[in-house]
Amino acid sequence: MGGKPVVDAIVTFSPVAGDVSAFGRTDAEGRFALTTFDFEDGAPAGEYQVVIQGYEPQKPTGSPEGEEYTPPSGPAPPPAKLLTPIQYITPQTTPLKATISLKQPNQFNFELTK
Repeated sequence: MGGKPVVDAIVTFSPVAGDVSAFGRTDAEGRFALTTFDFEDGAPAGEYQVVIQGYEPQKPTGSPEGEEYTPPSGPAPPPAKLLTPIQYITPQTTPLKATISLKQPNQFNFELTK
């Protein structure tokens, strides 16, 4: 986004026809590998709407120490701040598309704009 990778974003390939999605998480360079059934096994061939959701890292609360840990009570923490523009977070609104082919390497670069 803005020429920089979105670190730790969830990338989901949602099929245009079918019901099996594939997903991955970006690394520090913005790279990701898709998982459908087994770790990093890729995605079935076909056309996909691509959803990318990046959130501000949450700071952990409490400190679990052993089996006697009780989570803190009180109000829920505020929701994580969305870092990616809202248009990219659902298959219905994302402009991003990808076609997975069995005949060639599948490598995708997505540039997110506000």
